[in-house]
Amino acid sequence: FDCLVAADVLEHLRDPWIALARFGALVRPGGTVVVSVPNVRFWETFWQLGRHGTWPRRSEGIFDRTHLRWFAARDAWELVHQAGFTDIELHRQLRAKPVYDPVWDRRIQVLGRTPLRAFFTFQHVVVGRRPR
Repeated sequence: FDCLVAADVLEHLRDPWIALARFGALVRPGGTVVVSVPNVRFWETFWQLGRHGTWPRRSEGIFDRTHLRWFAARDAWELVHQAGFTDIELHRQLRAKPVYDPVWDRRIQVLGRTPLRAFFTFQHVVVGRRPR
């Protein structure tokens, strides 16, 4: 294959590392993998744990009840790297609130250039290339 897309699926698997390595092996040399995973380092994680003292569970989003794995930026990068991909790019999807809000999400983009970006990244999109 020229491209493999794993969009919001790997966090639902028991072993996403093996799954990505096996499916990634089907990508031709020079091909691309695109992986998106929610960011567990999003500010709401700390708010929920600190304020309520419990892991939040929801029907969708970062805390989807069916998630078995959670990823921060370094974890997402390593997932793609361990599957044998190089030239890895990490793209952050910034969001102010758990639910899309066009006004606040537009305002929050300025934080993408600060150390606070890790806490306002709702989702990581990681792109890697299969070595030739």
